[in-house]
Order: sequence, then C-alpha cells, then structure tokens
Amino acid sequence: MFYIEVIFPKNYPNRPPEIHFITPIYHPNVNIQRSDKEALGNVHFSTIKFWNPSTTMRKVISDLYAIFFWANPKSPCSLKIAKEYKENRALYEEKVIYFTKKYAILPKDIIYYENWDFSFDENINCRSPRIYSPIKFKWNYDDDKIIDLKISAFGSDDQVIQCKKSEKTRYVIERFKVKYSIEIKMDSRKTLFIYNGKQISLDFTIGENGIDYFSYITIISDVVFG
Repeated sequence: MFYIEVIFPKNYPNRPPEIHFITPIYHPNVNIQRSDKEALGNVHFSTIKFWNPSTTMRKVISDLYAIFFWANPKSPCSLKIAKEYKENRALYEEKVIYFTKKYAILPKDIIYYENWDFSFDENINCRSPRIYSPIKFKWNYDDDKIIDLKISAFGSDDQVIQCKKSEKTRYVIERFKVKYSIEIKMDSRKTLFIYNGKQISLDFTIGENGIDYFSYITIISDVVFG
C-alpha cells in the first residue's frame, strides 16, 4: 500500500494539483530527497507536467498508477536510479522488492518519513525468507503444488486451468489460450495480466507472482497508459 497526498491549489483547475508519495518508493520518477526546489516524494509524470484544465482527477490517478508498471528514465527525478534502471535492471528490481517490503507491506498506518533511507547491501538476497523473517513467501516452498486458477478474459465467463506453482505465468496463459481457443496478444507492452489489482510479471513463476494467494487472473488486452 503506497499512500499519496494530493494538494489542490486555490486556482485549480487552472493550475495542476500537487501530488507526492508519502510512502517511500524506489522509482526513477519520484523525488527521493528533500530539497528547497522540490518536495520529498514529488512525482514526475506528463499529465501534471503538461497540465490541461480539462483533465479529470480520474485521469490523473490512472496515469499515476501507470508509473508502477512503466518508468520513464528519460525524465527522471533521480539520475542514479534512472541509470540503474537502464543499465542494471536486475539490481533495480531487487531494490524495488527490498524497499517495497520495507516500507509498503500491509497492514501499516500512514507514516511520514523525514528522510527516505534507500541504503542497500547488494549481497542481500531480496527474495530470501531468512532476510524477511516477519514476511512469509509462499513461493519458497511447495513448488510442485497443483492449483486451480480461474481466468477471466475480455469479460468472458471464468475458465479454470490447472498449473504448478513453479510454472511460468507466460506458459500458463499460453496453455489457457490453447485450451479455450482464446486469442490473446502476448505483447506485455500492450496486454495487462492483473490479479487483485496488480500487474503480473509474465516471466515469473506462479509462486513468485503470488497468484496462489488469489483465484482470479483478469486479462485486459491492448491497454496503453499515458
């Protein structure tokens, strides 16, 4: 759960709202350091940068939500994070996992941090349950467990497919397509696979994606944000 704060200026909607993260988030388009020029947690995205008074708050929040899936390293708040995102994506993603579990795991009340601590030991295995003893990861055991997965595509009736927790999401979706003769473009830039409101990584296993916590995958095709 990431908390954000939205401040409407007196001359809104002629001027854009101010939007920033309260929960620390490791992201190239979010300001991670307090300064005189910019608030801690301030987020850069085109909807605010190129503001149009006719823009609705629904559009603002939708575009803000999209930064969780598509970072823009060409317009960064943090040059260091943007460089890491472009040149060492594996390390960047490990840090995202680490700091999400550090700051955003539920249940948690709103906490206002004076400074965001993103110090990181690269020798840590961020997926290891030994490091995060309070957090239980189902993908660290029972990899051969068979689960029934209900999948909804394009508003159709729910269909059930069996899979192992160790099977990649991409292959589960491919088998689903064949079994139910449903055409789905496997272009992850345009097709969103969502469970419980969160995008699924196609190249992670079912267990890594945490899908075994839930029953449904929703497939939305040809959606492009921003």
